[in-house]
Amino acid sequence: GHTTAHAIEPGSNLSHGECVLLGLLLEGKLALRHTSCDEAFEERLFSLCRAALGELPALPGLKEAARLALSDKKNTSAGEVTLTVPTALGKYELLRLPFEEYARELAELWEEL
Repeated sequence: GHTTAHAIEPGSNLSHGECVLLGLLLEGKLALRHTSCDEAFEERLFSLCRAALGELPALPGLKEAARLALSDKKNTSAGEVTLTVPTALGKYELLRLPFEEYARELAELWEEL
């Protein structure tokens, strides 16, 4: 969840840990959409993150904040966001999305949480 966490953190008053938990929630949802991840694992991950966070904070401007993900060290292709998404216990995959798709989906997924 660090790539998305680093996009969220500068515009919020949340701790780094809270941003990472939010990043895990959102990147886990992206994993469900774009990989063949273990759905039971993702549900457990979501449950743990939600329990640790309590009430979800407001995140205005999430689509605009997503631009900060482009400066993450993994993102070397122009206009593309690379994420390390959790897919099963102890397993992760690299997920590459065009920036516009990443930003749009973050905003959609936030509304679903």
